[in-house]
Amino acid sequence: MRTALQPFLLLAVLAFNSGPAAPNSLGDCNQSAERAVTYVSLPGRPFEPLPSLDGCWIFISILGEGPHAENGIAVVHRHKGKAKVERVLKTKEHLSGMTLTHDGRLLIAGSGNGVLFVDSDRLIAGEKSPIVGKMATSSQKPSASYLSTTSDDQFLFVSNESADTISVINLALAKQNGYSSQAIVGNIATGRAPIAVTLSPDDRYLYTTSEVAAKQGSSWPSNCGPEQATTGNGKLHSQGMVMVVDVNRAKADPANSAAAKVPAGCSPVRLVLSVQGDKAYVTARGDDALLVFDTAKLLTDPAHSRVSSVTVGRSPVGVALIENGRKAVVANSNRFSRDKQKQTLSVIDIIGDKPMVSGNIPAELFPREMRITADKLTLLVTNFASKTLEVIDLGSIEHTKLTGP
Repeated sequence: MRTALQPFLLLAVLAFNSGPAAPNSLGDCNQSAERAVTYVSLPGRPFEPLPSLDGCWIFISILGEGPHAENGIAVVHRHKGKAKVERVLKTKEHLSGMTLTHDGRLLIAGSGNGVLFVDSDRLIAGEKSPIVGKMATSSQKPSASYLSTTSDDQFLFVSNESADTISVINLALAKQNGYSSQAIVGNIATGRAPIAVTLSPDDRYLYTTSEVAAKQGSSWPSNCGPEQATTGNGKLHSQGMVMVVDVNRAKADPANSAAAKVPAGCSPVRLVLSVQGDKAYVTARGDDALLVFDTAKLLTDPAHSRVSSVTVGRSPVGVALIENGRKAVVANSNRFSRDKQKQTLSVIDIIGDKPMVSGNIPAELFPREMRITADKLTLLVTNFASKTLEVIDLGSIEHTKLTGP
């Protein structure tokens, strides 16, 4: 593991280098590192970091480079404040988003045009055959990108980014029938490039983003240009959208389960909910902004559901909530720039009507996805272009004054 800090980013954290932190009550796996921000080198470009329930292991989907590159899942072990790559489960398909069932036993990954099912215990143990099943959810590759399961692990939702759909899978049936495609209940039509699949705390609603909305009425905004200067002809296109899905309807009739569709800026990608589920925080990559929606108004008063926004860094992607939902952290990916400058994570105070950027945490090239360990003490970030996992001690961040954006 290599460590690094960037003082010029206005993190007033000289205390970070004052020596190793004392072990916490959760044991050696979750012990703080010697520094607040550390980096672990990885054997490929990391997409999603996924911590085990006990925090002792981190599974990372890895994309190889070049015609003979190897893809797979890197298995990282945490112990006494250090993290080390133990092994890589090699796969033929590019992997993307991942999720664990709530019992921690089954890892599910977006894989090419479908999903891969992996026994997490066998993966940790390094057994030869941890893959227990595969299932195609789309005829297009690459497609499957993000996944989530209901709290009872009975249903799985998969966003098929290239197919503009979300697949609804009866996960309980899939386990029984050897992960046959017969467990697919059906598909939910979305806009172009659906990404997020975020369930409400009570599993009543599923919230998803589409980078460009499906055709709407004449009033649907068309004020977004291409994010890459080298692509497109400068013609404006539709805003993206947040779509709300009625989960109970989706379990039986996915095609008719959409409950609301609301404009959500240019290229909305990731979405997380507040602890209470009353607010949705969306990264609008094309607007360099974090948008805030009132989830009740998404259904009852969609025209007024967007309640605030805050400008962050270039091309924000991943977003996570810390400090019991009082702050948001946004990954400023800068993914469409040709420069090779290291990036930042914006820290945003989100309590109240006007969210404000209060400071930055250093990152490397193309910070992409973020996950928080179950104990809420550690934030994991994949720096895609730098091939590193960033491990952030949130206890040090919380007690450090961030002096500016």
